[in-house]
Amino acid sequence: GLSVLGTTAVTTNFFNMVGTSTFTGTFLVNGTATFTAAAFNIIGTTNITGTFRATGTTILASTGTGVLVVNAGVVTSAGGLILLNTLSPNNVASTNDTSSFTSNYKNYLIAFDNVCPATQSTLFQMTVCTTGNAYTTAGYHSLAQINVNSVAITDTTTSFIMLTGARATAVMVTSLLYGLNGSIILFNPSTSTSAKMVNGHVSFLSPGTIGTATLALNTINAMYNGNTANPVTGVNFAFSSGNIQTGTIKIFGMT
Repeated sequence: GLSVLGTTAVTTNFFNMVGTSTFTGTFLVNGTATFTAAAFNIIGTTNITGTFRATGTTILASTGTGVLVVNAGVVTSAGGLILLNTLSPNNVASTNDTSSFTSNYKNYLIAFDNVCPATQSTLFQMTVCTTGNAYTTAGYHSLAQINVNSVAITDTTTSFIMLTGARATAVMVTSLLYGLNGSIILFNPSTSTSAKMVNGHVSFLSPGTIGTATLALNTINAMYNGNTANPVTGVNFAFSSGNIQTGTIKIFGMT
């Protein structure tokens, strides 16, 4: 491996490391750093203004003091999830992301953590845009297959992607204890030759006495087929009425 106790500045060409590198000082990259095997361990501070690629194992802050700072560069990995954005709506009509969806990643995972409506018995939905922040309300083919108390419910729409159901037994309640949780995958939103597919699973509490009879599981199968020539550049989340009371939505790039 390579141990650096001071400062290493890489300003041109490539820095290739195939062993294990431990840095206890400051590691500055102005070009491209490529690590193709073993582990890259950072104990100090790493400042990157170029491109950092790790195809082995990247360990940050193994002693609790390491920091990875990306100023104007890009961090990529050969496998796993890269967190791109965190949405934390608080009593707002909608929340969206128009910065994460680029050609840097082919597929994206969107994770929901306790997303709760402010209005009782509402439907949670997603729409997309292909430019700016004009979210379309047409061109979808969305199928929600919900199981509530072992009873299967199927809802469909062409106006948005359904993240819950639309029927009285498949909508959401306002309780902050039992919000929507789960994840979906948006496949290849940057393509200009095919529809943009979405699938995943979420669970939530539907109206009624709290218990197994009101615990709902939704299998989401959908696509945006409105304009296959244009890449999807953003997503928007909202309830059918009222605000998003609280919750966390994280967008990950899949490498």
